[in-house]
Amino acid sequence: GLIGLLIIIPPFYYWSSAIYLHRIYTGDDIFDSFRNVRLGMRGNFWWTWVIMFVTLFAIGIVAVVFAIPALIIGAIVGITIASGGDSSSMIALISVITALVTFLSSVLYAYYYCMVSFHYFSLKEQKEGLGLMQRIEEICKSKDDISQLHY
Repeated sequence: GLIGLLIIIPPFYYWSSAIYLHRIYTGDDIFDSFRNVRLGMRGNFWWTWVIMFVTLFAIGIVAVVFAIPALIIGAIVGITIASGGDSSSMIALISVITALVTFLSSVLYAYYYCMVSFHYFSLKEQKEGLGLMQRIEEICKSKDDISQLHY
């Protein structure tokens, strides 16, 4: 049960995110996007699994590190309230720290989407043979072709 979920969830995260990336990039409908992302992952399941597992694990660890100060402050306020002390000055601090932790955790997901984008375009380049190498070859055209460029 748990091992099956551990195997299925990281590639599913990639698949569900890459579908929308594919739709934005190509303009295909949702069903073509499902099919194309699945075809792109074919033969690369374990590589996708490793990339997504490491990415999600790193995001989880960093999110926990961000949450530790909020947990400590929350515990201090809870102990203060339980012992009958005044915690009104700590409420503002808790609000600021919680907002900061929430913001930083949201920023972490930008890293996740960068990794999904990088992996998507890497798989796309492997399958279709288009991408960075083609652009490098275009740059290396002869001087005659370069002189015809208009800026």
